Amino acid sequence: MKLTCYAIEADAPTIRPAPATRPWMDAVIDNHAYRCLPLTIANSNGWDILAPFEFTAEWNGGLHQNDIRLWTDHPHPDFPEFAKSHFSHGIPIISAATRIVSLHDSVPRLPTPV
Repeated sequence: MKLTCYAIEADAPTIRPAPATRPWMDAVIDNHAYRCLPLTIANSNGWDILAPFEFTAEWNGGLHQNDIRLWTDHPHPDFPEFAKSHFSHGIPIISAATRIVSLHDSVPRLPTPV
């Protein structure tokens, strides 16, 4: 499926295809991690959203929304809207400030988390 990203804000972060390799997988003896086909396929289909500033996300393993903390060492006025925690279970939300459309100009359907 061909996807096109349109920036909906002037300072939208850069989005690029993620590399298919991962340093932690490279460090496994004999590249054993790459022998797991589902993991290799998942790594081949990701995207990197490059934040316009450095920030830290810390999750204490709890189940509640306030169990994840997000902060930046260098204050940035856009940070509160860029990185948030709307959900529980350590899931941060990062704003890509884009609209992603498929070849047929419809938003792709993503599977609903179980």
